[in-house]
Amino acid sequence: EATDLMGIPGITYQWYQNGAPINGATEVLYTAETSGNYTVLITAPGGCSDESTSISITVHASPAVNLSPVGSANICNTQTLLLTAQSNTATAYQWLLNGNNIAGATQSTYNATGSGSYSVQVTDANGCAAVSQTADVTYTPYCPLLVKAKIWLEGAYMVIGQMSAQLSTGN
Repeated sequence: EATDLMGIPGITYQWYQNGAPINGATEVLYTAETSGNYTVLITAPGGCSDESTSISITVHASPAVNLSPVGSANICNTQTLLLTAQSNTATAYQWLLNGNNIAGATQSTYNATGSGSYSVQVTDANGCAAVSQTADVTYTPYCPLLVKAKIWLEGAYMVIGQMSAQLSTGN
């Protein structure tokens, strides 16, 4: 029968990993950060004690993820910035804008269309997740246009890379 031991005065706890006491692990709850076999020794006032059965814990490393490009980028008008997540272990992707999920953005690439801080959270087959570094995008609705034109001027000539012209009134 299970008993809630929290709040009973005088109860002590000692957690063990692979049979060795874990230094400082003397609370009712313990968070395992490394893989191993864990038990807890519970001692009641007066010295009566009992050790739990062992439980095997496997701690998986977070998946690695790289974002390309990173840093600052500018886009304007109808431009987009293609963001790419690179991870050898990811099974799921979720793109974030300013730390919030972007609805439907669950592929390894995303086209950024507005200002903000973009990142991607990847999840691996173990359910472990990691968030990439960020790409900070600045969107400008109006950008200068580059216009290329040929201008034919009567009497124009080039002088060391500079253009000079003589204009007439057309008379």
